[in-house]
Amino acid sequence: MKRRIVSGRGKNQIELTGGLYKMVNRVLNSNGVRQVAMRLEKGAKKIHDEAAAAWPVESGKSKDALTYGIRLTSSTAIEAFVANTSPYWMFIRKPWPDNNKFVAKELILKPGRREAKRIARAMAHELRKLSGG
Repeated sequence: MKRRIVSGRGKNQIELTGGLYKMVNRVLNSNGVRQVAMRLEKGAKKIHDEAAAAWPVESGKSKDALTYGIRLTSSTAIEAFVANTSPYWMFIRKPWPDNNKFVAKELILKPGRREAKRIARAMAHELRKLSGG
């Protein structure tokens, strides 16, 4: 399991691990952004841990390639992600009797959508409390 912070997408992507991860994490801690980032990372970790526990491929690199973290997409946007760096992970199917279901969809995408809705509701409730409503 590798925790990381990613900034940008595609060819402009920068991955922060190790010392740089710690430095950017300290900056996030000092700003008010940390509460949001912590909630997002906690949701991503939950999805990652559940996916790793139910991953059907026991040997090989696909299970070890699961990763999660937060991504800084712009100066005002933070998103959490769960990913797999293995090139074939989107094509792994669940074993029988669910062999028509793809692992990526069932263990990462669907739980990600559910978690995003849950986090959005919690953050909306929190913002409502802060605004006095």
